[in-house]
Amino acid sequence: MLWTVANERDELGSDLVPDYLTSVQEGGFYGWPYSYYGQHVDERVVPQRADLVAKAIAPDYALGPHTASLGLASSLGTSLPAAFSNGMFIGQHGSWNRRPTAAIKSSLCLSLTASLQARSR
Repeated sequence: MLWTVANERDELGSDLVPDYLTSVQEGGFYGWPYSYYGQHVDERVVPQRADLVAKAIAPDYALGPHTASLGLASSLGTSLPAAFSNGMFIGQHGSWNRRPTAAIKSSLCLSLTASLQARSR
């Protein structure tokens, strides 16, 4: 299974749009540029494409707005302690255009056990 982090769009306010972590589905459409975070229409885009928005896949995990997530590493199959063995470490450098600014975080670990089990069936 392939996972990725995405930095969503700017200029919709300090609390929109959340950056995210998601699994990548073959042939999947994630909204750009017509919608964000699934099927939330970006009214600024002309012409609109309702047909594509209807196909937009919602991401698996919101990481917060303007976190600027860049690095991604899986902890599956490592010798890390159990609390860290089923997740992703995500490097985030934060963003200049959020008030209050998004802080720099060296890593963030999310438990992916349920998602991985459900998708591997």
